Amino acid sequence: MRCLYQWPVFVLLVILIFCAGCVSVTQNIKSSLTSDGTVLVTPERTPLELPGHAELAIAGLLQKIRHEHPTAAEFDGRGSHDVQESFSYAGFDVDNVDIAKNILVKETSEAALINLGGFLHFEDETARRTTVGFEMHYKVFKKADRPPVIVHSYTSNVTPAYPLVGAYFVPAESFSGNDIPGSFTDYLRFARKHAIDMGTGRNQAVEGPEKQSLIFLIFCFDRLPQEAVLGVTVDNNKVNPVEMDFDGWRILAVGGKGRLFSHSDAFFIDVHYQKKRLAIFNRQHIARFSSLKQNPENSWTQALQKSHRMQAQTAKGSIEKGVRHLNVAIHGDAVIVQTRLQELGYYKMKVDGLFGKGSKAALKAWSRDRLNRESDVLTLEAQKALFKGSGL
Repeated sequence: MRCLYQWPVFVLLVILIFCAGCVSVTQNIKSSLTSDGTVLVTPERTPLELPGHAELAIAGLLQKIRHEHPTAAEFDGRGSHDVQESFSYAGFDVDNVDIAKNILVKETSEAALINLGGFLHFEDETARRTTVGFEMHYKVFKKADRPPVIVHSYTSNVTPAYPLVGAYFVPAESFSGNDIPGSFTDYLRFARKHAIDMGTGRNQAVEGPEKQSLIFLIFCFDRLPQEAVLGVTVDNNKVNPVEMDFDGWRILAVGGKGRLFSHSDAFFIDVHYQKKRLAIFNRQHIARFSSLKQNPENSWTQALQKSHRMQAQTAKGSIEKGVRHLNVAIHGDAVIVQTRLQELGYYKMKVDGLFGKGSKAALKAWSRDRLNRESDVLTLEAQKALFKGSGL
């Protein structure tokens, strides 16, 4: 699937709405509010328990976020409240509540003013997630039989630090029917229904001489703001996927022709993430997917090594003879060198394609023993000696 990013994905549609995210910290309270009235459910409390009035204040804020009439707590009309959002969180449960701040601000004989802050973590049945940060000041009355009164309140969606993504290979012809999805959930169901089984390779995909037309769908299960960026590379080449945005939950689609389960023609798809479009130095690698069979008995590293070995054997020229000069700055070439050094007993670390200090130290030790000089640079002469007798 070297040309994966060249296939026209004409059946996919783009919907962009707005922003948000998911991440968290500190103590879990695990509270949730049912949709049928004001019933607060609090299973398995942590050692740091909140008083009942704090739970009611959170429940009232949660009702406000969900565009329901608050009954668990009152909102002071003279105070400041910034909890407005167009998204209603319908179908989302509160997975847990993290409390970061719980401070007694002021106390009189009649009431106490509390400053409470933290994070509400939402999740739906498809594993979509999002987190809302909150802070509020509320009054709790000591004698009067009335719910807490929220004086000031503020909520904000939290951008995830490391979003969760999942992906599926789907035959391109699956999109030719009338059941083209129209929402994030519909796309996820569609992908799961038509996806190629990468565990056994029994269904649509067949290893053989012919490549097949594929669409690779990447789902981000954490809600992202508009300024966040998801990038895709195929074999370290940047591609421009079709991107769909459903209330902040994104799907990326990359299309092309490729052969699955073939070690000699394997390809690798990487997903990168930036919290902000201009923050290029904060780009993170968050996921890697491959065209290889996902066999639980063999590690992905072993499959990667075998793939690059077979590619090297079938490539034009010979590594051992120096017709092809390896470049350790390239992921695939670095894997080949690390694997060879590992075979010779010099490299003891993980074969990851990143030629760092450990790899350089191994190459230096090998060159000292075999070439009578220390060097961490893979010259053509060193390469010939390193791979002599390897058959590569």
